[in-house]
Amino acid sequence: MYPTLSHFLQDIFGVNIPLPVQMFGLFLVLALLGSLAVVTAEFKRKEKEGKLFPIPKTIVEGEKPQFQDFIFPLIFGFLLGFKGFYAVSHYSDFVNDTQNFLLSKQGNFLGGIFISLLWAGWNFYQKKKQQLSPPRIKNIEVLPHKIVPEMFLIILIFSLLGAKIFHHLENLGEFLNNPVDSFFSFGGLTFYGGFIFTTTALFYFARKNKIPFVQMVDVAAIAIPVGYGIGRMGCHVSGDGDWGIVAEWSNIPSFLPEWFWQYRYPNNVINAGIPIWNCEGNFCNVLPHPVYPTPLWESIISLLTAGILFLLRRKITKPTLLFSIYLIAAGISRFFIEKIRINPTYEILNFNISQAQIIAICSIFLGISGIIIIFRKNFKL
Repeated sequence: MYPTLSHFLQDIFGVNIPLPVQMFGLFLVLALLGSLAVVTAEFKRKEKEGKLFPIPKTIVEGEKPQFQDFIFPLIFGFLLGFKGFYAVSHYSDFVNDTQNFLLSKQGNFLGGIFISLLWAGWNFYQKKKQQLSPPRIKNIEVLPHKIVPEMFLIILIFSLLGAKIFHHLENLGEFLNNPVDSFFSFGGLTFYGGFIFTTTALFYFARKNKIPFVQMVDVAAIAIPVGYGIGRMGCHVSGDGDWGIVAEWSNIPSFLPEWFWQYRYPNNVINAGIPIWNCEGNFCNVLPHPVYPTPLWESIISLLTAGILFLLRRKITKPTLLFSIYLIAAGISRFFIEKIRINPTYEILNFNISQAQIIAICSIFLGISGIIIIFRKNFKL
């Protein structure tokens, strides 16, 4: 396993470059970029096909500097300088324990003040340079793909928030023991929580910007499994604990390597298991028994789902049908994967079922309902 990018570089290329880059975090960024590329490309395609239209907006040119123009640079500039200058002067601490370093109260106060004032001052200078008397009000049209970065900022915020909240609902005891550290830690994310929160936020975003929500969700049907597949690969590569139960293969299929079927996750990022002999460093544990590498399987299934839906996207012309198919495929795969994953379960009608399985069933039901509604006689969307 590669808990950090430095471990990967050392193992593959034999070079030791201490970098404060967690492998799981790197894959989350790659997942976001992959989804961003899909959404941008699909929005451009739908614009050419006449399914998405320019968004009318009113802007004010040459407005004098306003207080709200400086809130972001003052706050985030301070955080950047506060942690950035301190990280440079304590680089080894930063690399060895990046998460606790960033979440600690330690930092360089003068560095924070310097960067926040520098950033705010630059904003003030740019605003003054563009100021007109009187300001001009203009009506413009913006192509939908131009606001994708703004949309992804919303996705980032609400997906992380939802994923955190649902994870803590599923692991309430762990959260209550240490609520602050649990909530602000980099681990512990539940996909369906992020999915539900993000879908709700995007519905509001679509209405606000007059983007047909039915077109947006069909784009999401491809973008979501791309992001999820890349993110799950990050879980596997870093060994973040999202693996399955102890493997019980009596005969391992020989057409694929053993690690595809069962794995012990050496050097996993959460230090689960028993110590590795003659290993030095922060990540020197290995699981005592091989487990099912469910993140790897989920990653492959999700990326295959995205590939199939990508190939079908031009043939399926009914709005929301592609998304309904995705809901069914995602629900089925998650329901059965959960049977061999380590997750808290609830007893419902004498059945033990996890939170993810409950939501997976809802996902399948919504997908099937969506298909039925789409094909109902005289139905107009």
